[in-house]
Amino acid sequence: MSRSQSLRRRRSLQRSQPRRGRLSIERLEERRVLANLQILSLTTDNASLAEHNFITGDDRGGIAISETNAFYTGDSGTGAFPVNSIGGGSPTGYFYDALVSDIGSGAVYSLGISATTPMSYGGGTVTHLIALDGASGAPTGDSVALSSPVDIFDGSGIFAGNKKVVLWDAGSGVASAIDTATGAVTTLGAVFVGMNYTENWARWGVAEEFGGDDYLTYLNGSNVLRTRISDGATSTVASFPSGISDMAVFTVSESLQRWYFHYEGFSGAFGHSGDETIGYADAVIKTGLSVNSSSPADGAVVASAPTEFVLNFSDEYDPAAVDAGDLTVNGIPADSVLQTDANTLTFQFAISPVTVEGAQTMHMAEGAITSLVDGDSLQEFTAEFFFDTLLLQVASTDPADGSVVPLPATTLDLNFNEAYDFASVAPSDFVLSQGSVSGVNQVDADTLRLTLNGVNSEGTLNVNASAGAIHDVFGNAGAAFSASYILDFDTAPFPAPLNAAAPVGGLIYERSVSGFIDPSGDTDSFTIELDAGQTITVVVTPSEGLQPTIDLTGPSGAMSAPPTSPGEDAVLQTAAIMLPGVHTVTVSGAAGSTGSYSARVILNAAAEDESHGGASNDALLDAQDIDGSFIELAGGGAQRGAVVGNVAAPITLYGSNRNAQFLKIDGATGAATVVANGVNNGLGYV
Repeated sequence: MSRSQSLRRRRSLQRSQPRRGRLSIERLEERRVLANLQILSLTTDNASLAEHNFITGDDRGGIAISETNAFYTGDSGTGAFPVNSIGGGSPTGYFYDALVSDIGSGAVYSLGISATTPMSYGGGTVTHLIALDGASGAPTGDSVALSSPVDIFDGSGIFAGNKKVVLWDAGSGVASAIDTATGAVTTLGAVFVGMNYTENWARWGVAEEFGGDDYLTYLNGSNVLRTRISDGATSTVASFPSGISDMAVFTVSESLQRWYFHYEGFSGAFGHSGDETIGYADAVIKTGLSVNSSSPADGAVVASAPTEFVLNFSDEYDPAAVDAGDLTVNGIPADSVLQTDANTLTFQFAISPVTVEGAQTMHMAEGAITSLVDGDSLQEFTAEFFFDTLLLQVASTDPADGSVVPLPATTLDLNFNEAYDFASVAPSDFVLSQGSVSGVNQVDADTLRLTLNGVNSEGTLNVNASAGAIHDVFGNAGAAFSASYILDFDTAPFPAPLNAAAPVGGLIYERSVSGFIDPSGDTDSFTIELDAGQTITVVVTPSEGLQPTIDLTGPSGAMSAPPTSPGEDAVLQTAAIMLPGVHTVTVSGAAGSTGSYSARVILNAAAEDESHGGASNDALLDAQDIDGSFIELAGGGAQRGAVVGNVAAPITLYGSNRNAQFLKIDGATGAATVVANGVNNGLGYV
């Protein structure tokens, strides 16, 4: 054992085996070392302010911050406000009079008088920290039981700290620290402070700890003051001479380097007035010595097993506190360490601790080394990297990337270059430009089948998955995936069902489908089952360069639409269906033309020629012949004809029914109104 190892071992034994009678002092010293938090500045820079009266009601008091939300309690309830979009707040549906958070972990709590009962107005005896969801504010069902109860009553202070919460009782002046991980309660001492008044029972601030001392940091007038608990020495952290209104609650975020607060009315410091304002601004917060970066980096993927691991620290480290065993990789301590520079250590292994593919863990314990600058101890460091000799990626797909895929497309197979972890795959991993992935199935160890839904229109289908969405069997993240396919109707069912057209009972049904004729010579065919006695009209509206053709084949024979010019509609009018069965509508481009189109199928009605480039039908003598649209009605003995088109303005038509009632029919809506009744002259109605 080297001398440095021997010294380190003795220091460790001394910490873990304190002398009898000094146990609480030794524990206090260790806790102080491992929970540093210091506010270096609070500013008005980059402030973001928002009104919250309509969310929480009138101001009351209580503030906490998670990784995603700031929480504030008003007279109507507790609101959640996104940390980066403070104006996007919403009610939580809960009411917490004793909010607090752990600045180190971002965990949010309510003081509890039991494991499930939050403390209410007036305070009382705290027995638990009740865990709240950092996004919704709802109780998670978890709680931290205190090692001993803490009494705290009206006018007291609730202070958020690093890995702890400090409760200050205004009556006794006693400050008690609660370890948020274990619930251990430590009495820090007694001190009296003057905090700005809230409309709740308590006041809110921050519990600082640095240089081996504990501090209460709070709002007093237009200042933020810091009072050392051990002797009551007080200094100013920040001063706002132009005023911060009635600000009485604040907290900080080390990860965001901000402070969060509430005030009512006008603040000269922020130059802002509001009924009830919640906001944040820049701050400088320090939580002790930490690892800024590492090599391999957290989340990195390495293809060969490393034997050197480099750590860069936030401050200069104390060289005398460094030992090779301070760093472990997969639980194995390093063999040696190089003090590369004042902020960098390079830990070395004779044999790499990385022996199998997958996740690898680097770790340094809290307090393993200390800062040469201020004596602060190291925050616990854990980073995970991955050892992967072959990056998982899609080697091929079926159908092949870039190929033409007949519609409808229902499946897509992905063939990987190695075995993948099926448990890591979900339909939501894949983003499609059309439709969605509704299911995934494992074909074999390296083949994944995607079930596609709603991929039924021509065009380009793009399929994407982000890097890391799928893992190999060792847990290593795979590469991003991207592929494109040309969707084309070869022969596909026409979309069903067809939609009934107004008026109700008119026996007219229609629907459209869009497609592309490309490349030259391409044809799109659609099958549709028809009944005998029906008629079918097909209208194809093309893009500018396409000269569409329409062919109908089936049990009733073969028919084609008259030829058109490029860019003009093609119309196959009222083809009579003589025999029931499946008929096929085929769309193509004459003379090798290409382009997009929309195909409209109409059952039991003609299409107005004028609406599709035909002759005008505005005069009686120019009326369109719709004889082909007449169909036999049920029961026989009667027929009806129909045409689908447009009129320049609503018109009124007159006709009579078999009871000699004269009907007024609105041409726009199809509504019929009886306007006169016939007279029976003995021979019939006239």
